[in-house]
Amino acid sequence: MPTIVPPQSPVTFNWESVRGDLAGARLEFTKDPPTVWRFSYFPDFLGFRSKIVQRIVGILYVPDQHMSIDGSQFNQGASSAPTNSYLYYIMGPLAGSSGPKDGVVVGVGTAEFCASIRDMLRSINPSVEMLITQGDLDAFVPGSAVVRFETIGADHPFCFSTKEEQMFRILEDQSYSQSTRLCTALLAMFPYIREELSKRMEIVEDHHSPEEDQTTITFMGSGHGALDPGKRLTLLAIYLLAPAYSRRERLHEQISRRAQAASIPNQMPFYDAAKTDDLINAIQWKVGSMIALVDDVLAMIICRTIDGMTNPDAKIHELASASDLVRSGAIQPLAGALLDQARLVYTNYHSTSIHFILPVFELVKESLGENYVTLQSEMTHFATIREVVANSPYMGLRSQLPDQYHIKNNAKLAYLGLLYHQGSLATEEEKASFKEYNVAGIREHISSSADRIMVENIVRVLPEHSTTALATLIQHIPLDRGQLLMSGKAKETQLEVLEILRSRPNRGPWAEEQIEAENSAYAKQLIETGVNMMKNRLNEQFEIRRSMADNLVDPMERRAKIDEAIRWRASILAMFNELAPWTDALPAATRMGQEAIKQESIKRFTTIMQKISGTSDMETDS
Repeated sequence: MPTIVPPQSPVTFNWESVRGDLAGARLEFTKDPPTVWRFSYFPDFLGFRSKIVQRIVGILYVPDQHMSIDGSQFNQGASSAPTNSYLYYIMGPLAGSSGPKDGVVVGVGTAEFCASIRDMLRSINPSVEMLITQGDLDAFVPGSAVVRFETIGADHPFCFSTKEEQMFRILEDQSYSQSTRLCTALLAMFPYIREELSKRMEIVEDHHSPEEDQTTITFMGSGHGALDPGKRLTLLAIYLLAPAYSRRERLHEQISRRAQAASIPNQMPFYDAAKTDDLINAIQWKVGSMIALVDDVLAMIICRTIDGMTNPDAKIHELASASDLVRSGAIQPLAGALLDQARLVYTNYHSTSIHFILPVFELVKESLGENYVTLQSEMTHFATIREVVANSPYMGLRSQLPDQYHIKNNAKLAYLGLLYHQGSLATEEEKASFKEYNVAGIREHISSSADRIMVENIVRVLPEHSTTALATLIQHIPLDRGQLLMSGKAKETQLEVLEILRSRPNRGPWAEEQIEAENSAYAKQLIETGVNMMKNRLNEQFEIRRSMADNLVDPMERRAKIDEAIRWRASILAMFNELAPWTDALPAATRMGQEAIKQESIKRFTTIMQKISGTSDMETDS
């Protein structure tokens, strides 16, 4: 990959270096300052150009005319380029008398090097415009001036702001780092992060011409070369959700399940687990390979508050809901559906261990008193952060966790909580999953061996597990772990835990998913019941219209009326896919929140029923 040349460096080669020559050619940048890339290898340039550059201008400088540059030189394959030979691309856009351009390729070096770059550019694009003559090259005399500069380096974080189809090509291109691809996807889905993101990484703007502004990315896809909708949805789900998972062997199942959930409100196809696995392999996703900054970028999305700030310590009710962001036009509906899924899977991300304290905190106070000597300092400390730990599910979503949340400052209570939970495990699968928690590592944070033994003894005197304690734990552990733990519990226990969590402001990802499943099942039942009722009414109305048409004497008029009735019925049937005085026949809304689902369904049914009843559309002759 090429490297970004920092525009803020006082001695760097940058776009100012070529402004005068471009002005002489009646070309000027329409965006200040453009991004400058430096290339070290020929394949890098070819690959970069084929993905980004459409219309370019070439400028070739020999050192006696302008400069030579001390830095990473350009390698042309088998042998290095001549000393002090460099290749840059300045990403425009430019405006000029000869039409818009996307950027400028700049070669700096010997006459031979500049000639080779000129020929290379013309082989790539025969219409490339060169702002240097053969006479300039023939008159070359080596110079000695050297301009030194610093580069950010290949690992400097950057992402692209680009048009929709180009964005999806970048997501599948392994020549870019995983972090670059991820942040490109996140910026496209959640444009409200742009201002904050630009302070943390380089955003490379890709406009194909100056008159083309960035258009809204809808993610629905159309036109030649567009990816199929299922692949688009799954790619976006991978880049948004995959960092939450630490186990590659189950990643495809988790992503497919989340993509399916996001597909329902948007009526989009999704990839099953097998196809998702193929796509994860195709983009070479590497679990655990993200730079720390990605956590902060995810927080900009997930921890967006009602007042437009990023706050990982925010409570659930303080966050801007996905539906509100969609209604305000801040994000597209598909991004909203994926945001809902992200808020499920990132619950207690990087902060699971500290949440094991919550079920035992009150038990310790009741059984031993909050001033019990071994735990006194940690009990006092945890009391100051308990509100955040209990009610801020994204407190760990940041590159640097504040010191007060570090497990080293809560090690005894965390160790106690883990041991207490371990005592409740019943199935072998639960016990195997528990091994993933770093219990030994937390134990090592307790410096005194006597304190470790004391904690191990304390757990034996705490009351046996209650359903309330289990609910508190389930509320504060990640979705996949909650699913695994609850799958081994009796159905009665699951329902009891769900009822406890249903009444809490922060219900946790497991309960949210259960409630979502309840609502989805209820919505499906509503639609099935309503559609059956309307199909019966539709068939009755169609037979009436067909009978009236059959009674017409004129054969042509009779045929026309029958065709009209058939088209009318087809138009009604089509409306069923889009989803009333007869609402009493619909299933009752038994759960809080389902009444809203029922009312929305009724509105959609009413439109169709009115059309069936003949109050609009075709009117039969009497």
